[in-house]
Amino acid sequence: MPDIAYTGVFHFVGALIAAWGAWRSWQNYKITNSQYYALFFRIGLGVAISMGLYSIYTFPEFRDREFLQFAWLVGVPIMYWAFVHAVHFTFKAIQRERLGLFYVIFLIIAMSLLMIASLVWPPQSYVAEGIVVWNPQYPMNIIHPALMTLAMLPMTILFLSRSDYTPRTFKSFLLGLAFLLSSAGGAMAARLTDLTILRYVHLMMLVGFLLFGLVFLIYPREESGAEPTSMPPTEVS
Repeated sequence: MPDIAYTGVFHFVGALIAAWGAWRSWQNYKITNSQYYALFFRIGLGVAISMGLYSIYTFPEFRDREFLQFAWLVGVPIMYWAFVHAVHFTFKAIQRERLGLFYVIFLIIAMSLLMIASLVWPPQSYVAEGIVVWNPQYPMNIIHPALMTLAMLPMTILFLSRSDYTPRTFKSFLLGLAFLLSSAGGAMAARLTDLTILRYVHLMMLVGFLLFGLVFLIYPREESGAEPTSMPPTEVS
């Protein structure tokens, strides 16, 4: 039986779904010229590249710590780039641009400092029982999950909440739940080292990506001149 790390397969599946979402969003952007789809293209592209890098350890030839550290040190900044776009757009959508500017500046500074620290003190990553343990060193093992949570929380709340800014559609609910499960799973996967818990955490993250895939599957491409089907009414151009 081949020695395949199944959490690496999860990451690869997530990369494929994110790439599919980026392509679908780009197609919709060309039709509608909507910044909503431009945002999802950037998020999907960044997540696809990051998850693809994270899946590098799927086969045993690429499980040396140097490969895992490379995947972390390159993949994390790319994912941060995607998350910052999501934060910036979310605050624009709710017409809180000044607050959003401070929020984004804080995230960029904190993320930059974290990555500099990670270059000096790289994660002590390894694979055990088919599960990757990223194991960033203290205090990066606390700061990184916290930054991921802060970055994805605004958009998750936007899609799951019932307010003047969010249309009450099943698609919005699915997107919010997908953001919640995938980002929470990713944050916990970067923090935890217990293999039993990590199995469920990676499974939760996979379910989040599968929900994204479900959205892309059941909702067709936008028609020319159509408005996005799950965009807050205050969308900016």
